[in-house]
Amino acid sequence: MAQNLRATGLQNTDTNQASARIDHQFSAKDTSYFRASVFDAREADPFGSGVLQESLLPGFGRDLSTHALNGAAGWTRAMNTGLVNEARFGVLVVAGGQTSPNAGNPFATQNGLAGVVADPRDAGYPQVSFGGQFTTIGDPALFTFRRNRDFEGYDNLIWHRGRHTVRVGAYIMHYDLEPVNPNAARGIFSFTPRWTSSAPGLADGSAFADFLLGYPTIAQAGLGRAAIEARTNWLHFYAQDSWQIAANLRLEIGVRYEYNQNMTDSGNQMAAIDTSVPGGRFVVASDGSGRISQAAKALLASLPVPFVPSSEAGWDNSLLASRPLRLAPRAGLAWVIPGRLKTAVRAGLGIYPNQAAYSIVTNLAQNLPFFLAKTVSSAAAGSPAFTTESALAADTVGTAGGNNLDHNLR
Repeated sequence: MAQNLRATGLQNTDTNQASARIDHQFSAKDTSYFRASVFDAREADPFGSGVLQESLLPGFGRDLSTHALNGAAGWTRAMNTGLVNEARFGVLVVAGGQTSPNAGNPFATQNGLAGVVADPRDAGYPQVSFGGQFTTIGDPALFTFRRNRDFEGYDNLIWHRGRHTVRVGAYIMHYDLEPVNPNAARGIFSFTPRWTSSAPGLADGSAFADFLLGYPTIAQAGLGRAAIEARTNWLHFYAQDSWQIAANLRLEIGVRYEYNQNMTDSGNQMAAIDTSVPGGRFVVASDGSGRISQAAKALLASLPVPFVPSSEAGWDNSLLASRPLRLAPRAGLAWVIPGRLKTAVRAGLGIYPNQAAYSIVTNLAQNLPFFLAKTVSSAAAGSPAFTTESALAADTVGTAGGNNLDHNLR
């Protein structure tokens, strides 16, 4: 256990890890290995997300955790002097993220704060800022947590004959991604010296006085947990020939085929914005019959533009165009210049397929009708449009945020 005393308070960090290793030779032709490790880290940050943020108040911090299990095994068999096969398998399980020490606190219910999260897993104190005049107080705006599982298998066959060394192989992966992103679930309220700027003795105004009056300038909330249970499978094949044309010249020629399934959510709780039609529309992940998740019903009325199920739009439930044909050729050479044995020329080329990062794909879960990123602003003139309690009420007109990803990403 490690404890770090700092000028701002006490940050507790507890890290534990263990590993095991086994190597075994079954015969002159067969060898194997096994590796396993466990990693566990827990950290309490009573002052929030920073390490040395003296301006933050204690009590509104966060807890960090990471728990990982990793295993790998391999078997190599030498079939003869020119033929070797290698098989490998790996698994990784990771869980952790940020949690609130104040999770479950019914502050909103007790104080009549409307329009924020009702889920006790994400309830707590709202975040309140004072235009830089005073310290920000309240819980952090974002607590991200995830449970991920990764299973991978490889098989490589190496055949050496004459001047050729041929390698062929296959790779398979199954990946489960289960993030939770209740962004701004407890509410974010920003106060500026707007309504008290002309009060006696407050020539420059006071954001804290506006706070005491209960007149925020901007209020934000995230409705929904943005939680998904996403899945994907990968299947790759490759073949490569290393040809020793001459003592000073080697040529490498190969090709790789990659099928990377687009990530899908088991509950179809994802949506994307389609800008290819006039005025735009939301495309909501659905099954082949056009049925969307029941979880969409609560926020369907908040959609600012029409929506269609993905099957009606001609999309699958990943909301991304499938790319089943992904060929990746490779070529390279190494040439030692005759008469100049200290000089070698090397060259290579290849095509390397790419795809959207999963951290970006998960943004599709933070879209209406499953998640509402809501912002309301009070007009600069006149009287306050709302109070702290009513700013995020369900019938308040506000701006709904959204995320997008190019459907035809290449």
